[in-house]
Amino acid sequence: RGAAAPNNANIAWLYERCSNVRTDRMTPLVLASEVLDAIKSFEGDAQQSIEADTPYMLFKIFSNARARKDMTFVFDVSARALQIHGDPGATQESLREFHESAGGTG
Repeated sequence: RGAAAPNNANIAWLYERCSNVRTDRMTPLVLASEVLDAIKSFEGDAQQSIEADTPYMLFKIFSNARARKDMTFVFDVSARALQIHGDPGATQESLREFHESAGGTG
């Protein structure tokens, strides 16, 4: 394994934001991974779809996580979703690397 890649600002922000969500079923890494997958699932440069559909995707994730719906989280992530979607460095691999560098396990 070579030198660690520098932390991606969008990944760091997403992980930190997910760390503040209370959920019975998901760790911050799992929650951030689900959110990242949801945002990256949009095809191409679908700005209107991303802006309109991200809140609904987040509500579904909250339901699966048995988490209290945190509207500030929904608004914050929705506002940054387009930026995360278009960031080629915002990947599951960079998320795992950030998690490990932050001292996370599992």
